[in-house]
Amino acid sequence: AARAAGGGGAARGGELLDDAFARLGGDRAEPAEIAQATALGDSRGAETVAVIAKRRLLLADLCCRARQLGHTDLGNGHDLARTAVTQVCLAMAAGSLEARDRLPTMLALTSGESALFAEVTRLIDRPPKWMLLKWVSQLLAMLNEPHGVCVAPMLPQLAKLYPHALYFPFQVSKPVLERRKLAPECARAVSEMRALLHSPALT
Repeated sequence: AARAAGGGGAARGGELLDDAFARLGGDRAEPAEIAQATALGDSRGAETVAVIAKRRLLLADLCCRARQLGHTDLGNGHDLARTAVTQVCLAMAAGSLEARDRLPTMLALTSGESALFAEVTRLIDRPPKWMLLKWVSQLLAMLNEPHGVCVAPMLPQLAKLYPHALYFPFQVSKPVLERRKLAPECARAVSEMRALLHSPALT
């Protein structure tokens, strides 16, 4: 019985993953339902967008789980990381706060995936910028890591839009960042933020 239950659970997991990929696979454009829901401009539209965001997070979580367990039959680590990050960023772009809370974990998946850096840089620019403020300290710390190049272009944008929110986290991180040999993109971001966040008054 236990074996049967275990097999059923695995089968159900496979069905969920297949369904998620079929609906939201990889790098496809956002589903037509989102455009239709946005056009509705009423509670039905908001509900549809929320449901799609939930499905995106289901796919992201399943990809993370498959990657952790080494299920290469579901995709290699590169593809699973790419799909997970893509779906979280698209769910954030639809306004999902639950997706926002997953962002650091999903970005960590790209640490050893340099081939994904350019794509992740584009994806991280899609959500509303205010959604990233919760993770400013973590994003600044990422500049010390290889995948910091993914967030480097976006951090000066945040400094321009929300200087008071960036000032103290940046001042805390700046000594460490200035001592490290950073990737050129990250060093440029630090230089730009230094110029933007030079005074508490930010005049």
